Amino acid sequence: MKVTGISRLATIAVAATLAGCASQQIDSDSTVTPKAALVTQVHMPIGPGANWTYCTDTECPEPTPKTEFRRVAFKQDPKPVATVEPVQLQPMQIIESDVLFPFNSAIMKASGLGKLRTFAREIPQYSLVTVVGHTDRLGDDSYNLDLSKKRAESVRQALATLSQDFKFSVEGVGESQPVTKPGECPDTLSTTALRNCLQPDRRVTLQVR
Repeated sequence: MKVTGISRLATIAVAATLAGCASQQIDSDSTVTPKAALVTQVHMPIGPGANWTYCTDTECPEPTPKTEFRRVAFKQDPKPVATVEPVQLQPMQIIESDVLFPFNSAIMKASGLGKLRTFAREIPQYSLVTVVGHTDRLGDDSYNLDLSKKRAESVRQALATLSQDFKFSVEGVGESQPVTKPGECPDTLSTTALRNCLQPDRRVTLQVR
């Protein structure tokens, strides 16, 4: 049915929002394929000054000679962009090597395994555990680097026996990252005193993510 006073090519801005759908412009003579699960009709009384109204198939009145219907579909609002949550890091755990290993050794003490067992109970399932071994400055650089790697690997193996769900990244950095300050443990100290002073440098760090 032709609508009096309204151009057949007139573009009408749909100003209302129905069922959470955003408005769009429609041609008064066009038929837009309706969106699945939301069939919408536009009801326009015939006559001068007629306005569009909106109703669903189940709510629209019966057609009369003074009404005209146009089926339209409403654009959905753009889907929100998925946001990537930053990786949550748990506080770094620092375990002194002297607790885990005898001096100058990568063979773990029984007490060291008990320490790791306590730590493992607090790690969420399927976590990535980064294990980094450190040594003090006593001894040769290459020897210390190798020792730090062996200690980190020993820790990884111990944690793997406690849970099959962990993933690991293992690294040894030798004496390159001391926590003692320059001059804090001078070489003039006795062997025992120097070894005790450098104890904080001998450590294994564990970062869970």
